[in-house]
Amino acid sequence: MLERLLMHQAHWERMRAHVESCAPMEACGLLAGIGVTVRRVFVVANQERSQSRFRMEAAEQLRAFHAMEESGLELLGIFHSHPAEAPAGSTPGHGPSVTDIEEAAYPAVNVIWSRHEGSWHARGFWIEGGRISDVPLHVIAGQ
Repeated sequence: MLERLLMHQAHWERMRAHVESCAPMEACGLLAGIGVTVRRVFVVANQERSQSRFRMEAAEQLRAFHAMEESGLELLGIFHSHPAEAPAGSTPGHGPSVTDIEEAAYPAVNVIWSRHEGSWHARGFWIEGGRISDVPLHVIAGQ
């Protein structure tokens, strides 16, 4: 289990821009890196084209895995969005859905983006055997 995930501001912004551009549909992608540090963000099309579900387009996901292998990177995270606006007065950052928990198949941080009061927020989770643990996301200023 990764206890934290580090990424540069550019990685954070690439994810945020992707989830925003896909709304109101769910967005998805992969985070690759070394240790706990993200080195590359792969945006992947949501084959489901759904507001409440994602399934990565298989050929794009496979290309991303090949690129990781060729670059000596490993899968650190999977990101997706829950684009429905959170209810007023709620806390920013949705947790994993029942589907997210049931379909968690990779040993990776699940970064879930959600909207709260018009702004996007992200939280990290480790999902294993139906158990959920928070994983802090640290954004490093600069590249």
